[in-house]
Amino acid sequence: MIKHGGFPLNVFKVLFNSCVCSVTDYGSEVWGYKEYESISKIQQKAARAFLGLPKQAAIPGLLSELNWIEPRSRTQLQIIRYYRKLNKMDDQRLTKRVYLWDRKLNDSGIIKTWSSEVRDILDRNGLINIYTQNIFSLDNVSKALRQSLFKKDQNNWKSKCLPLPKLRTFNKFKDFTSDSPHIFKPLSFMQRKMLSKFRLGLLHLRIETARFIRPRIPPEERFCLICNNGEVEDESHFLLFCSKFEQKRQILFNKIPDFESFLTLDSNEKLIFLVNDPNMVKQTAKFILSLIHISEPTRPLYISYAVFCL
Repeated sequence: MIKHGGFPLNVFKVLFNSCVCSVTDYGSEVWGYKEYESISKIQQKAARAFLGLPKQAAIPGLLSELNWIEPRSRTQLQIIRYYRKLNKMDDQRLTKRVYLWDRKLNDSGIIKTWSSEVRDILDRNGLINIYTQNIFSLDNVSKALRQSLFKKDQNNWKSKCLPLPKLRTFNKFKDFTSDSPHIFKPLSFMQRKMLSKFRLGLLHLRIETARFIRPRIPPEERFCLICNNGEVEDESHFLLFCSKFEQKRQILFNKIPDFESFLTLDSNEKLIFLVNDPNMVKQTAKFILSLIHISEPTRPLYISYAVFCL
């Protein structure tokens, strides 16, 4: 994907599911109850590759941007599908006889078995009544279970993102219940990469890079070295206020459909609009990419120091 300059998300997702998940999830109907770090890391790597992000990207923010169901949830769905398959299987088949023995041990309280994991998955997602039914609608149960598991994944990402200083700006505009607007847009790989780095606090702005300078500089004193106006160089300053970029910023603003209404917004609302509005994300990505080329020559000292410390 990287060699060919990136793929659209729908192509990338099909390739990932067919070429990667088919291997990592093999046999997960038996072992998929627990979370395995090695499989989670593969999905994290896929997210970084698609968005073009470095390893220091905050993992919960990274996963919430891609907005794919987590591997553990995915494999638990496989367990319930196999549970339905076993219930339909002929009682004389060896696999079915092993399952009935497994269930008898569990239901009698002798030992926790695979059936107890099935029961736990259904119970934690409000579907415990399915456990007593031998035949049920797989489509309806799978849909309800997937929605429940996916919602829990999204809430988990949100709870982990909120306390992270790196995601100070991300938490202002991120909607954890929906897809990120730039994911499906026809952006070039570099445009998607730069916008993703901006959203996840990974651009080489002084609010981020000055964390690695010793003695440590407090966040409120990480002033912009591009315009030297005595303002903290964070994402809002970079996108909306740095005087060095005023000319290019005006070009971006001229592409806003309802510019008069945009002017009435406060700075936080303007930031949210520029990075979240589906009709503006491509223009914002182009703008950020053009600013990086202008500002990079002025940042060599503290960027080099940050990279060295990483």
